Amino acid sequence: MKRTRILTILSIILLGLTQITFAQTDVAQETKKTLKQYKKEKKIVDANGRSPESIIYKHIERASNGRTCVVAGETKCKSGNICRQAALNNAQNYLTTLLSTQIEGKIATIMENNASAPEEEIDKMVGTYVKKMAADISGCLEYSYSIYTENNDGTRNYTSYFFVDKSKISQNIERSLKETKMTIEEIQEITKAVENSLNVLEQ
Repeated sequence: MKRTRILTILSIILLGLTQITFAQTDVAQETKKTLKQYKKEKKIVDANGRSPESIIYKHIERASNGRTCVVAGETKCKSGNICRQAALNNAQNYLTTLLSTQIEGKIATIMENNASAPEEEIDKMVGTYVKKMAADISGCLEYSYSIYTENNDGTRNYTSYFFVDKSKISQNIERSLKETKMTIEEIQEITKAVENSLNVLEQ
């Protein structure tokens, strides 16, 4: 647990990729361009027995079809498995933070409007919901590929790409909200805030 915590706080690189459309020939050209840039920057595609060309081609093809991607990085890790898991944790933490900061206030406001809800109950509700949301997000990221550079001490600096299933995130969060005492209108208000937050990834 301590090791995972250390890996998580070392370094996080996160960004949203804008959605673009390529023709099939353009995907091939973009693949060559990307690999050429990686080579120039001494970045290695973590291929795991597959060809780097096919990995990058598939990623660009899927991204061009409207899939939203989150990029998460980790530094100074010692193996591919540890690096990829740490990057996944960072991506999940990023999405959880992005969404929770947007909707925690809404949940608190809704509950404060309920005169019978004490402050302790509001805090408990918000804390419980954020934890539940983190669990909901964990299954909504699909690993695409990773690149890395090697350090002189034998460790690696990793960057991993994940596709985000935005509709699944919204559905999971809406389902968890239905387990509360909130009304349908309140749930819809919060779900809308979630969708607006996810749209930030495309900007």
